[in-house]
Amino acid sequence: MWVRPPSPERERQRQLHESLTRHAPPHNRAPFEVRPSDIDTYQQISEVLATANPSHYQPTRPGNTHWRNWPMSGAL
Repeated sequence: MWVRPPSPERERQRQLHESLTRHAPPHNRAPFEVRPSDIDTYQQISEVLATANPSHYQPTRPGNTHWRNWPMSGAL
């Protein structure tokens, strides 16, 4: 059986996927630290980027980007 070597593009996609979905061991984490790899949205986005398949993005929560959700944002 012949195995084709991985392409540079596929290797880049694999590295991106691993960096976005990797979890640090709990003893190495700061208290209350939230990493992108802990959040479903970022895991799904990494799958979309790695596979070029937008169907991997299935939001599990409603968006919170409406300005009413951030009343103090204009008071900086």
